[in-house]
Amino acid sequence: MDFHQVYDGVVSFLPQIWSVKDGSLLKVCSQESKDATDSVHGGWVTDLHFSPNNSVLVSTGGYIKWWDVARGESLQTFYLTGSALKKIHVSPDFSTFVTIDNIGILYILKRVA
Repeated sequence: MDFHQVYDGVVSFLPQIWSVKDGSLLKVCSQESKDATDSVHGGWVTDLHFSPNNSVLVSTGGYIKWWDVARGESLQTFYLTGSALKKIHVSPDFSTFVTIDNIGILYILKRVA
């Protein structure tokens, strides 16, 4: 991880990259919402994890989203049956993702390269 940057998703419902040095906003990851009435991330960003080489970010909220860190663009979105994800568990090699939604459905997702 680059310790010169901080990542959050509290204010804008999107992962944001901040400079630790001067506190400036460096990048906001973004994508158009699936429809005009839905937030871009389906709610607050509740968890973030980076790939071992820091090139990809996975975030949870109402959906699971994978992001290209350098471009700040969404790579993929996984829409759940339920919602309100609190946490996602990620394997050390960033190939398996496990979470549970608010209605108790367990999701085990494998990354396809």
